[in-house]
Amino acid sequence: MYPEDGNSFAILCNLTMNDTQVQSISEGLMKNWNDLGPVTPELPGTITPFMAGFEL
Repeated sequence: MYPEDGNSFAILCNLTMNDTQVQSISEGLMKNWNDLGPVTPELPGTITPFMAGFEL
Protein backbone atom coordinates (compact mmCIF):
# COMPACT_ATOMS: atom_id res chain seq x y z
CA MET A 1 0.00 0.00 0.00
CA TYR A 2 1.10 3.53 -0.77
CA PRO A 3 0.09 6.33 1.64
CA GLU A 4 -0.87 9.00 -0.92
CA ASP A 5 -3.85 10.25 1.08
CA GLY A 6 -1.82 10.54 4.28
CA ASN A 7 1.03 12.33 2.54
CA SER A 8 -1.32 14.78 0.84
CA PHE A 9 -3.13 15.41 4.12
CA ALA A 10 0.16 15.97 5.99
CA ILE A 11 1.03 18.82 3.62
CA LEU A 12 -2.52 20.20 3.63
CA CYS A 13 -2.63 20.34 7.44
CA ASN A 14 0.97 21.56 7.82
CA LEU A 15 2.05 18.41 9.68
CA THR A 16 5.42 18.24 7.96
CA MET A 17 8.69 18.98 9.73
CA ASN A 18 10.28 21.29 7.13
CA ASP A 19 10.21 22.50 3.52
CA THR A 20 12.51 19.68 2.42
CA GLN A 21 9.95 17.13 3.60
CA VAL A 22 7.15 18.99 1.80
CA GLN A 23 9.20 19.01 -1.42
CA SER A 24 10.02 15.31 -1.13
CA ILE A 25 6.38 14.36 -0.55
CA SER A 26 5.19 16.56 -3.42
CA GLU A 27 7.73 15.10 -5.85
CA GLY A 28 6.72 11.57 -4.84
CA LEU A 29 3.03 12.32 -5.35
CA MET A 30 3.60 13.94 -8.76
CA LYS A 31 5.10 10.68 -10.06
CA ASN A 32 1.56 9.24 -10.06
CA TRP A 33 -0.14 12.10 -11.90
CA ASN A 34 -1.52 11.91 -15.42
CA ASP A 35 -3.66 14.33 -17.47
CA LEU A 36 -6.81 13.57 -15.46
CA GLY A 37 -5.51 13.26 -11.92
CA PRO A 38 -3.47 11.03 -9.62
CA VAL A 39 -3.40 7.33 -10.44
CA THR A 40 -3.26 4.93 -7.52
CA PRO A 41 -0.23 2.60 -7.60
CA GLU A 42 -2.36 -0.22 -6.14
CA LEU A 43 -4.78 -0.10 -9.10
CA PRO A 44 -2.85 1.01 -12.21
CA GLY A 45 -4.95 3.14 -14.53
CA THR A 46 -7.46 4.09 -11.81
CA ILE A 47 -7.93 7.77 -10.93
CA THR A 48 -8.46 8.40 -7.22
CA PRO A 49 -10.79 11.38 -6.70
CA PHE A 50 -10.45 11.40 -2.88
CA MET A 51 -6.71 11.94 -3.06
CA ALA A 52 -7.03 14.32 -6.02
CA GLY A 53 -9.01 16.72 -3.85
CA PHE A 54 -6.15 16.95 -1.36
CA GLU A 55 -3.50 17.27 -4.04
CA LEU A 56 -5.28 20.13 -5.79
